[in-house]
Amino acid sequence: MTAMSNTSGGRPAKGRPGRERVPGDEAGSVDWPRMVRRFDHPAARALVLVGSHARGDPNAFSDVDLVRFTSSDAPSLPGAGVHLEGGHLVVVSDCPPDEVESWFARPELALSRIPGLRSGRALRDGEGHFAALRARAAAFAWDATMQARADAFATEAMVGWVEEVHKGLAGLSGTVGRGGTTGRLLDAEFGLSWGLNRLVLVQRGIPLAPPPDGGWSRDWFAQGEQAAGSESEWARLRRLTFGVASAADVTRAPAGAPQTLEQRVAAGLRFYVATAELLADAWRPPGAGLIAHAVDLVRAALPAR
Repeated sequence: MTAMSNTSGGRPAKGRPGRERVPGDEAGSVDWPRMVRRFDHPAARALVLVGSHARGDPNAFSDVDLVRFTSSDAPSLPGAGVHLEGGHLVVVSDCPPDEVESWFARPELALSRIPGLRSGRALRDGEGHFAALRARAAAFAWDATMQARADAFATEAMVGWVEEVHKGLAGLSGTVGRGGTTGRLLDAEFGLSWGLNRLVLVQRGIPLAPPPDGGWSRDWFAQGEQAAGSESEWARLRRLTFGVASAADVTRAPAGAPQTLEQRVAAGLRFYVATAELLADAWRPPGAGLIAHAVDLVRAALPAR
């Protein structure tokens, strides 16, 4: 489920006869009544449009994201999955009540689902089920309880990526045995880039936490720079690890531009250390000890700047 938009209070918007009016689709490129006929189901409590079409900012390659809120008696309905309909890629997801409840309790889910509920657009909501969910999402606050859960999530994830630290160090040292070098380095690169980035965004509550001046960017990579500061060492190492470094980033890198897999993994290992320092107050025992162990390994293996 992606970000949603709904300005009609859970009711289908009025438009020309035979078509629902959806922001960003003033030209009528999507036949919304056809979508409803094709993917709605009597057992669904509501059919909701989400994503860029709901927000009003689709592009020529945007898919149509539909969510069917289901009941406990019928959590999954025919038609879920990916389809090509009317020249559009359509993704249909079924969301039963227990899944929806998890969006309000688990920080890693709340960060993507709550904004979606806030901006979703109902294509059918006869009993007001989605309107009630949308109101609940609007009242949702990133409070101390949610922050404590986010700290626990980040600690568990950071501990989980210790294995990738070991793989990266083994790959760089050449001591990988019969397992091969490239595979281990690629495993390390994933965890030390995407994995670390996600846990930081969750721990910082982005985009539900109070935003900086001007609000949170819609771009997830820019959000990380907003949280840590674009000139911070954490942000610089993240750019190196993801391979989107600027010329200034590269000239400050000890091993030059991260053009090779080995160089990107080395940047990712330092990114792990920078992440441990950035979120030092969030780590919880016993995970904190494992994180410190990994940091010590990296510092011992890689030369200081």
